[in-house]
Amino acid sequence: MDWRADPRLPGAWAGSDESAGADWTTVEATGVAEGGEVYQRGSIDALHLLMLGEGECLVDNVQVLVGDGANRIGNSTFESGLGGWVVQGNHIRSGLETNGGFAGKNSLYVQASGNGDTGVNRIRVKLNSPVRDGDTVTLRARVRWLAGWPEVLLRLNGNYFEAYGKLSGSLGGTPGRVNSRAVTNTGPAIAGVTHFPVLPAVGEPVLVTARVDDPDGIAEIMLNFRSDPGTNWQSVPMRNDGTGGDAVGSDGVFSGIIPPPETEKLVAFYVSAQEGSSAGLTWRSPSIITNHECLVRYGDPVVSGAFGTYRMWLTATNTKDWSSRPNLSNEPVDGTFVYGNWRVIYNAGGRYAGSAYHQHFDSPSSDCHYVFSMPGDERLLGTRSLNKIHAPRNGLFDDGTLQREQTVYWLVRRMGQPSLYRRYVNVAVNGAKQWLLMENTQVGSADFVKEYWPDDAEGNLYKL
Repeated sequence: MDWRADPRLPGAWAGSDESAGADWTTVEATGVAEGGEVYQRGSIDALHLLMLGEGECLVDNVQVLVGDGANRIGNSTFESGLGGWVVQGNHIRSGLETNGGFAGKNSLYVQASGNGDTGVNRIRVKLNSPVRDGDTVTLRARVRWLAGWPEVLLRLNGNYFEAYGKLSGSLGGTPGRVNSRAVTNTGPAIAGVTHFPVLPAVGEPVLVTARVDDPDGIAEIMLNFRSDPGTNWQSVPMRNDGTGGDAVGSDGVFSGIIPPPETEKLVAFYVSAQEGSSAGLTWRSPSIITNHECLVRYGDPVVSGAFGTYRMWLTATNTKDWSSRPNLSNEPVDGTFVYGNWRVIYNAGGRYAGSAYHQHFDSPSSDCHYVFSMPGDERLLGTRSLNKIHAPRNGLFDDGTLQREQTVYWLVRRMGQPSLYRRYVNVAVNGAKQWLLMENTQVGSADFVKEYWPDDAEGNLYKL
């Protein structure tokens, strides 16, 4: 991949060509490997690489040295590819950079969607031979900052030794100046894409609307759709003349109708528009760069009762992707989230809400715990993340009363103590309702601290 090839790519460098991001930083530390925990793996035999926040960097010339011995990483310069290196969790979008090495041609292109950890959100490589407890070890790498968080960490498995580095060039930038993100012309702006009804019945047509605008005018707007898991795309024109499902002509809102599928219950769609200039640029929403799609599911059951309902729709490909990932992966899988039967949020993210005590999930449509994240401009209930959807009784799926843990929290509140808010909800993934009821539980985060200690700027919050 070439992170300068297209300035619209997620990995495109946003600095100027001659300033920020141009320097390689040496991340290095020497010390004694001690005080770790090898009981889980049996030996100190791997190096982990991770970013400490959402960001991108290049990594090259990675070394693990014991005394004055040889480098214990076989493929340290990536000139032969990524052999031996495993990308995982929220570092899974990382890959090989073939035009940006420190000394040679290749390097490791690291792209993290969040901070790494000692679980599975990292990049790892096995050592040629293990390090022993008590060895003097040197960890070293050349790292070049590209975007986002400017800190990276190298560590031996078992927490025996680590090397931390803050990357140079990360405090640059080009406010008010042209940089590699600049383009002379873009395609039409597409906003407000939605479908109606939110929960269509089987055999019911679905109306899709969107606002589209471009200074050069609009030559064509198309509604593109496919029945999942099929790959055969169909297209119909979207109109703004008061006909063909369009409510009001010439109001900037374009409308198109998806004919109901005969058998499939899930349809993926996107809106594409071509500008009216000679360049004829075509844009689409969701962006083609992210490979996201909008989803609508036919015949999804309507859940009655007083409790809220969370629905997540996933394509067959994304369901398989979710199921194949480690339970502790923090990388979200794209889907469509529906709140109740009236609000739809496209390109929401979903993943397991796992922990050291709650794992062994095999599918998002079977008994498991969830984290649902919303796009930045689509907050739900005032937040971007519903980050703990658990079954009652701490998520063990064995409390048929659904009240034991709620009772404990009620007692805590009656004693005037801080208590996490817990809300019963119905949860359905691709139409499959999850257990009797689940709980959307508040976690011990910054929001929790602000709620109970709004004026306390000091102190530590301890949680299990």
